[in-house]
Amino acid sequence: MSTKKNVFIVSGVATLFIASLFILGSDSCYASPSCRGLQESSVFDVLNDDNVMATFIFIPLFILSLITYKMRDEVFYAWWNFARWLVPVIIVATFLVNMMPSNHGFFNMDALIYLLVLAPLYAILILVSLWKIVRTYLKLKKGV
Repeated sequence: MSTKKNVFIVSGVATLFIASLFILGSDSCYASPSCRGLQESSVFDVLNDDNVMATFIFIPLFILSLITYKMRDEVFYAWWNFARWLVPVIIVATFLVNMMPSNHGFFNMDALIYLLVLAPLYAILILVSLWKIVRTYLKLKKGV
């Protein structure tokens, strides 16, 4: 099994898992008694944890691996060599930001910290990934 297929499958399964947690944990679930029973279980307590933000990295990872899946291996590896070190950096940064003490008062700075730390990391991942994918694809297309 190639690395391209592994990344695609793992990021796809993780994205579906995240989506299912949020669908089952949403307020629309309260209409059904069986769904309400599921929500009361400890499985959905993860939705209340701030560290669930670290799992959102799988959504851009899935989209970018989907883009490169049908392309040549050189395009995938140009992207993968960058993404495999930045994704753990984003996960660690998310955990570190969530470990900061919060006052939850009027001057709550949590949202600003997320904006100043995590938003640039996600932007760098998406923009540099797209740049690497397009550049390598055009280089290979021009050379063929």
